[in-house]
Amino acid sequence: MGLSVIKRLIVGSIRNKLLMVTGFGTGLVLAATLFGIYNAWQVEREMAELMHHEQRVQTEFLDVNLSFRAQADEWKKLLLRGYEPALREQHWSAFTQRHQDVQSQADLLIADVGNAQHESMLQEFKQLHGELFKAHQAAYQQYLASSHDARGADQATRELGTDALAVLSLLQSKLNESAAMTLQLAEERSQASIQITLILLAIAVALSFVLFMVLIQKNIITPAKSLV
Repeated sequence: MGLSVIKRLIVGSIRNKLLMVTGFGTGLVLAATLFGIYNAWQVEREMAELMHHEQRVQTEFLDVNLSFRAQADEWKKLLLRGYEPALREQHWSAFTQRHQDVQSQADLLIADVGNAQHESMLQEFKQLHGELFKAHQAAYQQYLASSHDARGADQATRELGTDALAVLSLLQSKLNESAAMTLQLAEERSQASIQITLILLAIAVALSFVLFMVLIQKNIITPAKSLV
């Protein structure tokens, strides 16, 4: 009974029909707007997670890079000051600690990098770094046995050190490219979200306008022509 009364009110009154079409159009626009807001929020949340991951990876890589260079500095200090036993032991102990830091930081980065190619490069660097430490141990013994021949000890480790540094430099370039691609993807997805929202709004407005014009044509213009 109630539905029948509502139907008669709508069908029997042009004003009510106009109000219905207007309400329907407003609902479409509101629905399109809410969908656009939700879609934009989803895109922003996903991109924020990706950017946070890229930032974390860059920070972890910086830790590895700084520790590796600090280890190289300790080796140079050892070769320069190794004629004094106390300083020699101090720098060798620091060099060994830096080696452990690089290895543990590389493991953390491998677990977090999330890219097969980058992970492979990190594994290669870690292997080279382990071999480099063994070369340094042998060079250290050579340094002690040769009455502190710094040149010979340095040459014994230079090639492996250069190889490890080259892998690290290439990895840095790859990580920078990945961060740039993530930023570009974020911009593209943000623009796509805005475009989708605008298209839906345009469709909602156009559909509302068409319904309004059909209603005007059917209930006002056509009946008015029949009176002429």
